[in-house]
Amino acid sequence: MQMGDNMYTILLVSNKVHQKSLFREHINTQVTHNCSKELRETYQSVENIQEGIEKYEIDIADGSLIDRIYLDAVAEGVGAPSGRGGVPSGQPAIVDSDGNGYIDRLYVGTDKGLMYKVDFSDDPELFFSDTRNIVINWDFYDDDADVLVNGQPNPVPDDQKWHPIYASPTVMVENGINPDGSFAYNVRIFFGTGDNPYFDENIDTGSTSYHFFSYIDMAPKGSLNPGFDLDHTQIELDWFYPLDPGQRIFASAFASAGKIYFGTSTSDTEDPCGGSNEGELYIFDVNGDNVDSPTRIATGDIVTTPLVEDEHLFVRSATGTIMVGGGGFNNETKVGGLGVTEPSTWREITD
Repeated sequence: MQMGDNMYTILLVSNKVHQKSLFREHINTQVTHNCSKELRETYQSVENIQEGIEKYEIDIADGSLIDRIYLDAVAEGVGAPSGRGGVPSGQPAIVDSDGNGYIDRLYVGTDKGLMYKVDFSDDPELFFSDTRNIVINWDFYDDDADVLVNGQPNPVPDDQKWHPIYASPTVMVENGINPDGSFAYNVRIFFGTGDNPYFDENIDTGSTSYHFFSYIDMAPKGSLNPGFDLDHTQIELDWFYPLDPGQRIFASAFASAGKIYFGTSTSDTEDPCGGSNEGELYIFDVNGDNVDSPTRIATGDIVTTPLVEDEHLFVRSATGTIMVGGGGFNNETKVGGLGVTEPSTWREITD
């Protein structure tokens, strides 16, 4: 799929000889994720009149519009930004929270620093008929307010809240069972912040600290529906980590085997190849147990998502691909020889 200034184009390539355009879908330029100079100018010109952010649901078979979701929920808290004029950054994280095979929510961030949750009905007949959204990052207190994180006391300082979110969130579903036997929802949402990808803010790096956040959503599916009283304690900040001055997060994190991996960059989004190239790779336990002493590896600026595969970590930095992990690849296999067949059960058959 290719994204232009104001349209999505999907090319059908199942036939390599006779390729054809499957469909094109025109979308408002101010809500398209594109960092061209022309789009930034258009975005700035409509910022004050835009009624709300929009997310489009499109039928990939024919390009018809299924639904357009307005992200119009308001953030809570002193100094909370308005969502007006915001632009979603990165693709949304689509979630089937109870494993029944149907999507029931998504999470997506914006350059206003707001992380939205959108609820869907997981009834196939009602899927897009009634969607609602809420801003989940209203809580900026760690679940243990007495803990010091990187030498700084909680909570997140007021002037460091709601920095732009550039990449897609990373989501883990870790559900369980309550003592009474009911289903216990436990969805972790990981994301980082950085500078705005749509204009140059002239940031004072000495007084600006971007963060990596881990929120927990324990609200049942459908909790945003009318008549359901959402308890705000069901969506809360689990832990956070303030980055060193000058560091910011461009790419999504990667979760694997109880760890969360992400990279930082010291360049601006306007010039990802500039900066001092002092980015690092960070490794945390997903539950934040090592938040005061995470693993940090000096790699140079990282602007892509790390990848863990076959007990090895791969990351792309400004200087090339870095691999962390020793030993061989793949599990040892038995090569050659003959297969062995032997009975596992038997039964005597008589007349």
